[in-house]
Amino acid sequence: VAQVLINKVKSKCCGIKGLFYFVINSVSELRTIHAILLIMKSRIIILFGVFSLLVTIIIYVLFFYDVTISDRTSDWGAFGSYIGIGISVLSVTLIYITYNEQRHSNEIERFELHLKTMLGTFSELIEKKSASLDRHYQLLSVHFLVPFYDISNYDKQKTENVCSCYFSNIVNTDDSDCIQLFKYMTLLINEIKNKNSFKTLEKEERMIELSCIIPTQFRFLYFFWLTYNNDHPLLQYCYENRMFFFDNDDETILGDIIKLVCTGTINKKSSPVTIDADSIELEDYSKETFDQTYNRLFNDK
Repeated sequence: VAQVLINKVKSKCCGIKGLFYFVINSVSELRTIHAILLIMKSRIIILFGVFSLLVTIIIYVLFFYDVTISDRTSDWGAFGSYIGIGISVLSVTLIYITYNEQRHSNEIERFELHLKTMLGTFSELIEKKSASLDRHYQLLSVHFLVPFYDISNYDKQKTENVCSCYFSNIVNTDDSDCIQLFKYMTLLINEIKNKNSFKTLEKEERMIELSCIIPTQFRFLYFFWLTYNNDHPLLQYCYENRMFFFDNDDETILGDIIKLVCTGTINKKSSPVTIDADSIELEDYSKETFDQTYNRLFNDK
């Protein structure tokens, strides 16, 4: 395991930021492995208890198979003491499993309470910043007033750069309250994503609950914030859990762009292009549509 980690560090980490993301991803992978090992451990313990009882019975049968059934209570008492060994081992095993299940239930209950508290706090914060969020949403939505046009020739990275550019020009990075809301949203999602005691279906249910509670405007802005921060794993995770499915937008340009950025499924292969989104000025193009921005930046139109 150590050698694999060292090789990953050598091959994937570039600077402090790269090391940070590598550590986060590695911890997530180790948590998943730990959860799998716990499940295997429980099953092995159950098998051990059953095996101990079976071995006890088999040994008795091998040595005393030709003995007739006794009518003396002392013989039956000795038999009971012998079989009690296997039964005791099985009982201890079942008690241990019951204890683990109870601990698991208590852990889920505590997490549910913690998540409920976080959701309540988050809803209050969004309500306080609703005016600012609505203003940012209106400025961004202007670029998507044209509902349909072909994006089959769009490049994934270029499309992501345009989204990042829109965010950097609409939301002031000094707006600490809004930025803190986006970070809090990321914290919420990671709490659900990295909860190993939850099964996949339970995580999906929590994400659906989260997407129902959070207003469309904020989820819209959160998508652009993730593109601005190049958080591709979280973009994909949110998309897979329907966080970015907006009302009647699945067939519009916005839905197609979100799908392209999050999954790359409409991506057309092309040579890599590096764009510094922060250096692009859009003050004079605040009302142009997404296709106009894309063609102006990348197709010289």
